[in-house]
Amino acid sequence: MEASPVKDQIRIKIANGPEAGFTPSGFIRHIGQIPDSSKLTGSGTGIVEIDLEGTSNLPEKFLESFLPPQEDFLTDPLRSFAKVICGIILGIFDFARMDEEEIRDTIQPVMPNTSSFMVLCRGMLLKISNPDEIMEAVKEYTAVSPYLVIPSAVLAHNEHLQQKTLRELDRTLDPATGINLASLENIHSRLKAVINSQYLSDNFQYQSEQTIIRVGNLQRGILNIREKIANRLEELSEHIATKREKKSNLSDAFINAFLSLIAMVQLNSFLTGFFQVRIGLFLFLAELLLACFVFFAVRIKKR
Repeated sequence: MEASPVKDQIRIKIANGPEAGFTPSGFIRHIGQIPDSSKLTGSGTGIVEIDLEGTSNLPEKFLESFLPPQEDFLTDPLRSFAKVICGIILGIFDFARMDEEEIRDTIQPVMPNTSSFMVLCRGMLLKISNPDEIMEAVKEYTAVSPYLVIPSAVLAHNEHLQQKTLRELDRTLDPATGINLASLENIHSRLKAVINSQYLSDNFQYQSEQTIIRVGNLQRGILNIREKIANRLEELSEHIATKREKKSNLSDAFINAFLSLIAMVQLNSFLTGFFQVRIGLFLFLAELLLACFVFFAVRIKKR
């Protein structure tokens, strides 16, 4: 049941749109004017807001059930209502089989009170309220409260940014790629700037928004990804330092060998003139051999 293909059957109809409606991805392409050739990747995140205004007092009792002391957590028919909420949060259709322990694990409210609470689970942000003044003000323009959309978008942005960065770091540090020093330095500088400048933090002043960010960071593992990126950037820095040292050692060895060759050429001229003998070719070969010896000796010493 958790692999139900119901999402493939969803159609969204709009005025002056196709009679059959849009698939979710087709609807996004339509409103965003995105070419069909562009690849869309699901963010794995979503928002559900439930307004309980005008319903029975059952949902209100449900909200109160999550306030301390929770001695009598859920009784019928509150348990049935809780299972439906779990199904929405987890995106599963066999929610009726869930027991109370699973309900407790799934529904862990953020800032619960008698009128509302939020739940963050994986990529899902759910808010239940009774009623929601913000939604009353914006319901003609948006289906979800902006106080949910904006922090959720920030979480999705940070998660996507970091996953993309981590994938590039993994590719860069793969020994099979064989990336040269200049490219490694460029990648390190660029990715470090991306994480420092494009990662969004400390953008909110309201406690509810700050709580969504704090809990969302933990739920979605964003802080863990950030730590992995820091470790991989440090690993890349060490890799660059090693390559720089090898390049410097090669340059030092070449310079020493070249200087030795110059010295031998001068000695060749002196000996040829002193002994009045044509031994230039022999001495030149000896000079080349000595220069090679100096080159490898310096290289070994540097290592």
